[in-house]
Amino acid sequence: MAWIRVLEPDEVEPKSQLGRLYRACVDPETGELDNIMKIHALRPDTLSAHLKLWGATCRPLHGQGLTRAEREMIGIAVSAHNHCHY
Repeated sequence: MAWIRVLEPDEVEPKSQLGRLYRACVDPETGELDNIMKIHALRPDTLSAHLKLWGATCRPLHGQGLTRAEREMIGIAVSAHNHCHY
């Protein structure tokens, strides 16, 4: 199994680009940073791109579209169909 070095939020300089990006990624409901975001720790530019892509594809527009729960259910169904274990 491959391992990717990650940096925990307390290892990151708060005023750095990565520190700002990490704060933008914290789940407002749990206050935690998902591992999928931490894998970008060594390349903050990829984390920035990830956030932009996520915002363009997953955030509802002006209250329209699917709820977060519906989007998560679709993601789970697609992952199961693709035999993705993450």
